[in-house]
Amino acid sequence: MNAIELLKKDHQKVAGLFKRYEAAEDGAASEKEELFRMIKRELDVHARIEEEIFYPAAKQAPSEEAKDLVAEAGEEHKQIKTLLAELDGMDADDEQFDAKMTVLKEDVEHHVEEEQDELFPKVRKALGSDRLEELGRQLEARKQALAAAEGADEEDAEVVGARVSQGVRRATVPRSSSDTRDDVMGAISRAGSNGRPRSKSSATSRSRSGSRSRSKTSKRSGSTSRGRSKSTSRGRSKSTSRGRSKSTSRGRSRSSSSGRSGSKSRSKSGRGRR
Repeated sequence: MNAIELLKKDHQKVAGLFKRYEAAEDGAASEKEELFRMIKRELDVHARIEEEIFYPAAKQAPSEEAKDLVAEAGEEHKQIKTLLAELDGMDADDEQFDAKMTVLKEDVEHHVEEEQDELFPKVRKALGSDRLEELGRQLEARKQALAAAEGADEEDAEVVGARVSQGVRRATVPRSSSDTRDDVMGAISRAGSNGRPRSKSSATSRSRSGSRSRSKTSKRSGSTSRGRSKSTSRGRSKSTSRGRSKSTSRGRSRSSSSGRSGSKSRSKSGRGRR
């Protein structure tokens, strides 16, 4: 298939897609969206192969009119790409979407008419059948390469989208309260034992043993203080009693002796007088 036949075939395919779009019902937003994507994909690839391969070859034609037609076609491509970008950023149920699709269809039809009626005949006459066959093979190879690259990009986008959705689901799944409590207790245990987790039973037994040790210590302390108090009281009582008894006995003994001595003196002096 030569270059002109291949490009005409692309034109026919896009025209068929526009007819399907016009036949879609007003409320069929999803169907219109899918048809727009197909139209855009076909026009993007068609414009690429023309700009990269066919137009440079057409400029080699000796006719100045052919060169002017190529330049005009390039400007029409820019206008079509602008409309495609605007539609790509809109929803199919937007009230302006159908209006812009109508303008796009008219621009594409005008572009196709000028190419097929004016540019292609001049290029066919200037280049000849052999050159057109060679260009046809180049255009076909380029179309396949672009289609393969676009398919790979779509597959990668689907994979990335699936991974993102999966990550969002994982992040939003709520964890049970028991899992959260276990995580907190585990972190506390690891922090308290230098990273070694402790079981609840061991922590409880250690707490109980600590309480018992403190209780025993308190009892021992109480017994010691009581012993000290008793011994101190007893010591003080005994010493006081002994001191008091001794002093009393001594006082009584001394007073008795003094009394007896006085009586004896008085008796002796009475006898002398007599």
